[in-house]
Amino acid sequence: MGPLKPVYPCRYSASKIFCARHRFGQRYAPRYFPHQWISRRYSFVPDCGNSPELDPDYREFYKYTGGRWLWGEEKQLRLRYKEFNVNALQRIAAQAVGANKCEHISKVTDGRHNKVFRLVMDNGTVAIASIPYLIDGFPKYYSTASTVASMEFVRTILGIPVPKVLAWDANAENAVGTEFILTEEARGTPVKDVWANMEVRDQIAFIEDIVSIHKKLLSVTFNRYGSLYFSSCPIKGSRAEVKGLISPAIQRDVMDKFAIGPTVREDFWFKERANMDIDWGRTQLTYLQCSC
Repeated sequence: MGPLKPVYPCRYSASKIFCARHRFGQRYAPRYFPHQWISRRYSFVPDCGNSPELDPDYREFYKYTGGRWLWGEEKQLRLRYKEFNVNALQRIAAQAVGANKCEHISKVTDGRHNKVFRLVMDNGTVAIASIPYLIDGFPKYYSTASTVASMEFVRTILGIPVPKVLAWDANAENAVGTEFILTEEARGTPVKDVWANMEVRDQIAFIEDIVSIHKKLLSVTFNRYGSLYFSSCPIKGSRAEVKGLISPAIQRDVMDKFAIGPTVREDFWFKERANMDIDWGRTQLTYLQCSC
């Protein structure tokens, strides 16, 4: 038995359904409101100086523009202000898709944990770049490395068509000056834009698609508690032994390619917890079950 085949119709983009499910499941930060709800504007803009790596023309890319806070806003904006080498990101993206250069880059959104950009190449190819803020509750290296491994697992093992990762680096010591993930652009139309005009049978098919995604995600279990990584990552991890509706050959492939390592759950890393001497993960499930 090979990997489960995707069953999602292209017209509603299963990759967007998957990504939306995780966005809706996130907890929103306290005292946070979308910026359109509040009329007063506040802008935290540090001086970029004369550094040749930081182009003042991209200052809007560095700033956070995705929401507002009723108090402590200056601190929150400072935490989410992220400088990086935009030109280097464009070069890496062009190389990743086999283009000569990036013709245009635009900001898609400032999310809770990441800035997202859309890069259009000279050959028409589009790449999506995600750059983390790395504020409290978002551990360095681990979050980016685990995100990439998780996307690869659900795409290649479970058959869920999430965007393919084109390039990534979980070490901020690179030409871009920050951790980043470059992926293909998810194709499709946001369901909220077409739901009211959809036929009932199409709405039912869409709901069945979501149920199918959940069934696939719940169809396998791992032997340890923690987060998923590539086995090649320089972390303290254990081989990812997976059980469920997959063949022994796929199970061996998972063990060779993936590992269970430190968890990236926010509540394990929030503020002072990040400096505590505790077990971050790859804990055996039998131990957790006995402790409950």
